[in-house]
Amino acid sequence: MARLGSKVRLRYLDRGQETYQFTIWKDPSVPETGLANQNAPLAKAVLDAEVGDELEILGRLIRKAVVESVN
Repeated sequence: MARLGSKVRLRYLDRGQETYQFTIWKDPSVPETGLANQNAPLAKAVLDAEVGDELEILGRLIRKAVVESVN
């Protein structure tokens, strides 16, 4: 289950099914290094998610993704 400190890999279900890996943390987000603040839309969408869960990620666009791994 994704929590603060978890490293999460998502596979987006659109645009060629690209993947994105990031760590959820309490400090400001640093997207270029894969760090997402726990209150950022991306992190909020995956908190408490488990591998295989399909999610809608809210940002500039709404994108569907599946959780591939949580460490």
